[in-house]
Amino acid sequence: MLLVLSLLDACTSTVDDDPVVADGAATAPRHPAAVWTADEAATAMKEAVRFGMPNSSTLVATFRDMLSHGSDACPGPGWQQGGLSYFPVDGCTSDDGYWYQGVGGTTITWLDEDQDGRFDSFLEGMKTDGTMRTPAGTLFTFGGAVNFEYAGTPEGGGTYEAEFLGTYKYEDADDLWLASGTSTGMYLDGTLSPTAPPTLVAEGGFTVDGVSVSAQEFTIGGACGEKPSGMFGVRDDQGYWYDLTYDEGTCDGCGTVRFDDGREELGQACADVSPAFLLGLDQIRVDMADALGAQ
Repeated sequence: MLLVLSLLDACTSTVDDDPVVADGAATAPRHPAAVWTADEAATAMKEAVRFGMPNSSTLVATFRDMLSHGSDACPGPGWQQGGLSYFPVDGCTSDDGYWYQGVGGTTITWLDEDQDGRFDSFLEGMKTDGTMRTPAGTLFTFGGAVNFEYAGTPEGGGTYEAEFLGTYKYEDADDLWLASGTSTGMYLDGTLSPTAPPTLVAEGGFTVDGVSVSAQEFTIGGACGEKPSGMFGVRDDQGYWYDLTYDEGTCDGCGTVRFDDGREELGQACADVSPAFLLGLDQIRVDMADALGAQ
């Protein structure tokens, strides 16, 4: 079964595997019946990621844009640097009509850590808990931590590590995963280069619009190049998982679909969900370029 973080596990149904005793005789364990075929499960996977992948760039930009309507009085010192520090539960309202409540901060910067005159690391992230509201009444709710760390140079490329944890929603967002609301517990690492496609390995998962997906050693840029390898899964309405293990022999975005912790093999199907992950990385790369230009 896929690695699924606790925020996904809490919603997953369990199955009693102990034999049922009837009239002194043990019967076989009862297991759920799959409601999707392999092809239907693959379609559900592709549909689930049509919203894209949660990413630090969208969250940091939304948080800072909302704070840009504040002041030292509300929501407090540090607002211009992406800091929120208004603790009372009733919050405060700025002169622009934006309401703030919560605590946290954001980071987006290039660093020259070895002091050689060349930028060699990039940091972007936020650790926050609270709510903001526009004058029109749209809420931005946030709680958790997202972090993206890049080690390398803008010219030569480098490696990155990222984590996206927490629950977020802002209905006015252009990104559909944020507009619909997401809970995420996902980790990525890989490479970024100005001259080559990005690579990534994903572990964990996220829920968007009530649909959960998960990943275990889900890889782009590995054995199958730009096509995915590893495992990707989707959860049905009853709480059971369908997991697709990509075939590294064909490298065509297809593989074997298994149901209910691998108990039942449903057959072969295709679901190349890599574009959703690459889109999230592209948004971060834009943020990196913008931050570099600002410095």
